[in-house]
Amino acid sequence: MDSSSGSKAAAIQRTISDELEELQGIIALFQRQLETPDGIVGLHPLGPINVDKARMGSAQACGRLKVALIEFQKNTVASWEQLASKDPQDQGEAVGGARRAAVAAAELVEMRRIAETVQTDVRQSQKRVFEAAGAALAQTLQQEWPAGLAGRLRASAGRLGLACYTDEQAGAATVTLAGRDLVIDVDVGTTATAVGVKVSFVSEMAHDARLDGLLQRRLAACDVCGFEALAAEMAALDRLARAQAAANVVHNTFAVAATLAELQRQELAALDGDVARLLRVGSGLALPFARHVGASTVYHLPAALCHGLSAEQWTTLNEGHAAAADMLRDCQWLDFAWESSVQRHWFLAPDAAQHWIAADHAGEAHLHPGIAGLQVRFVEPPTEDQASGGAWAPYTLVIRVDPPLVACAQTVRALMTVTAYGGIGGKPVLDDAPRLLEDAPTLEHILLGDAADAPQIRAWTISRVPLRHVRDVLAVVPLLRRQAAFNELLSSSAGADATSGLRVQTVATDPFRIDVCMTAPSHPTVGAVLRISETSGAVLAWPLAALGVATDTSDVLAALAAADTALLASSAAHATLSAAADTSRSIPLTMQWLAAQS
Repeated sequence: MDSSSGSKAAAIQRTISDELEELQGIIALFQRQLETPDGIVGLHPLGPINVDKARMGSAQACGRLKVALIEFQKNTVASWEQLASKDPQDQGEAVGGARRAAVAAAELVEMRRIAETVQTDVRQSQKRVFEAAGAALAQTLQQEWPAGLAGRLRASAGRLGLACYTDEQAGAATVTLAGRDLVIDVDVGTTATAVGVKVSFVSEMAHDARLDGLLQRRLAACDVCGFEALAAEMAALDRLARAQAAANVVHNTFAVAATLAELQRQELAALDGDVARLLRVGSGLALPFARHVGASTVYHLPAALCHGLSAEQWTTLNEGHAAAADMLRDCQWLDFAWESSVQRHWFLAPDAAQHWIAADHAGEAHLHPGIAGLQVRFVEPPTEDQASGGAWAPYTLVIRVDPPLVACAQTVRALMTVTAYGGIGGKPVLDDAPRLLEDAPTLEHILLGDAADAPQIRAWTISRVPLRHVRDVLAVVPLLRRQAAFNELLSSSAGADATSGLRVQTVATDPFRIDVCMTAPSHPTVGAVLRISETSGAVLAWPLAALGVATDTSDVLAALAAADTALLASSAAHATLSAAADTSRSIPLTMQWLAAQS
């Protein structure tokens, strides 16, 4: 084999290695996205993976690998076949090289095995390292203010692919980070409290002072990492706007936020300003630009927080102040963003500020699903072949659920149905219990741990919900809220005192029902069926007497399971017991209240 063919083969070999490494990277990313702390399977349309994007990326990588292998076969395998036909004495060097390659491959396998054994330790320590680094960075910035912050901003701009300009005057500085349409001006004063931020995207229409305030609060707290994460979102939005110019992605980002804010305003007006009621029957508490670049909504508040808020705090929530995001940091949030998709979706034209249509305009009116008498009107997308009225692009609006919600299959199916992701070619994606989840953890084990008794409900994790239209939130939010309320209620029994005699049983055929009984020497046996309302997420309750079960029954849970399910109608629920259960959303407290009434 001459030197020219050898160098050519080496070049091709490197190409194959590169293609394999890229494909392995795609697969590794896919596997990491599937991993969850509880081991819940996430491979489904509402999981953490954009399956369309992963499928296209892997197909392209496989295609490039195929081309490289064909070239390798043409240019290299033929040379090896010629070598094999030669005298064995001439093959010695090649055979020795092959053996050395085999030994090296075995060593690589062993190295990979060792690397995988330390992977868990690395993940556990990563959070601690980041926290320590963040604290050290904040301290350094405070000591070196303002020069330290200006330097960090310049470094951030370089990592994000943004241009950076600095104007220093009299101990202060203005640092400008700029993309094609994006401009972030940071005025760095002499102290952390004297920092100002303004963000703009070419047009003043694409500006919101709340986004400025969000970035300003990050820098005032010396949280440069948080600022850079937000700047990365804006840089990605800027690149997407450049790639999909006709879609007006930036304008549509602000339009989605304006639409949800207007929807909330209409809901609050219909509810006489009752925020607590809004969180039960509305589309959630809209707080645009409160935590990321775009619209965000709180869809569920834990009972402890809901009842612990003062009147002033409820007013803060009602008015949408920035402080509301800090109060609700640990609640369930929905963040709205854009993701690539195989299907094309419609984007508003620049002359339309939002998707909501005023009542005096033409347009089909729909009744609000949770608020009687409230009519909602949204801009309807035209057909794709129409020449005007916005643009179509291979991107879709996606709700990112934070934290990811553990859910039953019924919730997943309902979400797929209301967002039209429930079928392909007219056939449902999910029929009965999906085989993918045969060995998956149960919802009871995830929420109750070792306290789970006879688990019934297979668990899914919902990380993202693709939408066809902004109005889909009216159907999506009640489904997520109901599941979150059930999870809160069931998990309340995990810390029950072992001496209380409390027993809890879920029902496979009704995943929002919990049968409960409590038997202890200090009080008579009590029991009830608790169920989460489909519309509001409220807790409904039926005591033993309402279900025809005697208190002296030997196995109360078995008797409850055999009770006529026709009795479980909202109109037949016990009003006082339901109020007690809904207020506390705690199984132990509800049973203690019921025992005290006996």
